[in-house]
Amino acid sequence: MGDVAATNAESYKANNLPNEINYIDISSVKQGRILSKNKMPSSEAPGRARRKGADGDVIWSNVRPNLGAYALVLEQDENDVFSTGFTILPPVTIPFSYLYLFVTTDDFVSHLVNHTMGASYPAVRPDDFERAEILLPAQSVLNIFHDKMEPAFQMIQVLEKKINALAKARDLLLPKLMNGEVAV
Repeated sequence: MGDVAATNAESYKANNLPNEINYIDISSVKQGRILSKNKMPSSEAPGRARRKGADGDVIWSNVRPNLGAYALVLEQDENDVFSTGFTILPPVTIPFSYLYLFVTTDDFVSHLVNHTMGASYPAVRPDDFERAEILLPAQSVLNIFHDKMEPAFQMIQVLEKKINALAKARDLLLPKLMNGEVAV
């Protein structure tokens, strides 16, 4: 995989983080979704807040890969900063759609699980991603695949935003409905 995707291509130094960051740690990510971003001043950021990501990158937790803490980064905020507990995989010669779907297969997860080190804190290293074998169709097939899949990924992103907005509205309205402040 190291021939078609990079690992951890960019990182921040402690002194060049944006003034305010949206910190994404391992507990914020689960099976394809970034569930939350912790907004904070960079002066309060943990030492692990260093990884840069970009649209189309895949993030994968190095710790306990069997739990599936991975996601595809789309429509990233410029102040998003990821934990060094992730391996960030920017696609180099293949489309992000193929990379993401490949690294989320059961076979790939098994590869990671089989390469974990440590009993109480099983983790993989970035080179475990780089050494993984990847089945690659012809570039023309990859391009057709991406042309079909990218709109689906974009729609998933749009729907996630709508779901989050509706959940916030529900959380604001439900207590008012229960208290009788708002009539139905």
